[in-house]
Amino acid sequence: MFLDISDWYDSLAKAYAPSNLSFSFKSRPEDFMVSEQLCFDPDGEGEHYFLLIDKTGANTEWVARQLARIADCSVRDIGYAGLKDRHGICRQWFSMYLPGQPLPSLDSLPSDIKVVSITQHKKKLKHAGLKHNEFSVVLRGMKNDSLNELERRWDTIRENGVPNYYGYQRFGREGGNITKALRWKNAKTRPRSRQESSMVLSSARSYLFNRSLSTRVDRGDWLVPHQSDLIIFDGSGSCYAYQGDSDTLDRLRLGQVHIASDGRSLSSDSLEGSGRDDEDAVSVCLEQLLVKQRVASTNRPLRVIPKSCQLTFKNDEVQLRFQLPPGSYATAVLRELGQINDQSTELSTLNQ
Repeated sequence: MFLDISDWYDSLAKAYAPSNLSFSFKSRPEDFMVSEQLCFDPDGEGEHYFLLIDKTGANTEWVARQLARIADCSVRDIGYAGLKDRHGICRQWFSMYLPGQPLPSLDSLPSDIKVVSITQHKKKLKHAGLKHNEFSVVLRGMKNDSLNELERRWDTIRENGVPNYYGYQRFGREGGNITKALRWKNAKTRPRSRQESSMVLSSARSYLFNRSLSTRVDRGDWLVPHQSDLIIFDGSGSCYAYQGDSDTLDRLRLGQVHIASDGRSLSSDSLEGSGRDDEDAVSVCLEQLLVKQRVASTNRPLRVIPKSCQLTFKNDEVQLRFQLPPGSYATAVLRELGQINDQSTELSTLNQ
């Protein structure tokens, strides 16, 4: 079975009417900037050194390995709250577990890693430690006469949100993580490490979620709850089952709650007649792999609403500023604006 991950991602349903807008994206590192905001203040003391780092053109795991090399410790002693895109400038927190040891010299860190500040804390930095991500995005090449349409679409996104798709980078280079998952399912090869296994299974789960969400967006009911749909509170993991109550509908309109799903439990009935035989076969294989590996279900909101939104326009450049919760992707927001020519990756165009 063959699946072109770039074509598949481009085909995910969009929430709003097609747009004539087009932009260039990530033509320079400073065109994509993201800054992590923790949900707590470090203690200022303890066995874990907390480093706020600006990384340029580097992925999170590579930075963690560089810190482990400097500290002469295991990479397992390096903590971070989430994975960040290598294409851009990312301000990210890392922790280093050095009990009873001074912080080593950081002078030999590569030039694309800049330490902004250092403090200490009593616990390792984990994924639950992130409050939100702040994005600053520059889109280039927009025509002046398109500004009104851009502002209308931005207002719609700001008020109603977008489908909370996992970004294409979630699936590895050219969708390599999905290929590994399919080989694993077919008993051809297993991931080489526990970390790789976790990443492959996470990608498989993300694929199923995206496809399930795309189906609802295409049907037009991604914001309309069905009986017994799970409802999740904004900014929280707490869920309850929808029972047709008007209070939930009011909260949905206000963005206080969202419909949630794990994208799992695909049945032959739900796939029947989709006209996407390759995708159907991939989905079934991935679902079977997750069941066999006993991967627990995790509920994710179908919608994400960007906060603290700002838009400025100068010459042919658009600058967007917004906040997203942990696990949500800026590309999910940008793809609803129009055609985005991503110049940083081999997946060069997010077609509308």
